[in-house]
Amino acid sequence: MKQPHEKRTFDWVNLHEKMKIASHKIEQGWTYGKEEKKKILHARAQTLAGETRKEPAAADFLEVIEFILANEKYGIESSKVREVFSLKAMTRIPGLPPFILGLTNIRGEVIPVVDIKKLFNLPEAGLTDLDKLIILQAEKMEIGILADVIVGVKNIPRADIQPPLLTIPGVHSNWMKGITGDHMVIIDAMKFLNSQIFENQE
Repeated sequence: MKQPHEKRTFDWVNLHEKMKIASHKIEQGWTYGKEEKKKILHARAQTLAGETRKEPAAADFLEVIEFILANEKYGIESSKVREVFSLKAMTRIPGLPPFILGLTNIRGEVIPVVDIKKLFNLPEAGLTDLDKLIILQAEKMEIGILADVIVGVKNIPRADIQPPLLTIPGVHSNWMKGITGDHMVIIDAMKFLNSQIFENQE
């Protein structure tokens, strides 16, 4: 048979005795033991770590459009990319430099089509309906560069972009921001657009 629950009373006398002991230790300059000190220091360290831990700032990353040329990975700053467009039609113009394949009309705007494979001495592939045009824009200049495949937008930590140890054949060093650990060549859009190769080509 279940016994009725006994009513418990709080031991106020014991509590007062503990308070007196604690008060006496404080008055006598009592300090924490080694283990207690370790616990307190550990707790403080965790609190400080939480206060100082910061999320990476947007400025620590470079956003690029990643694309493929002749099975090699390239990236170009998205801030200079107006849009990515499927190349459907192009008019070839006699007398243009070999790297300018022709002109295309995008919503009433005439855009020169640049094949940077020719500039970088990369293996060529014939144009297909799958070719993509990356429209670069800076001030009054707009050009479209061809890509075999558009991989997508990627945020790269700036600390991961390193100068190439060796000159990449065909790639003008002035056009490069650097190369990533996974061997993506980052093209400096502004330096590329302001290159002398485009002078008097508008």
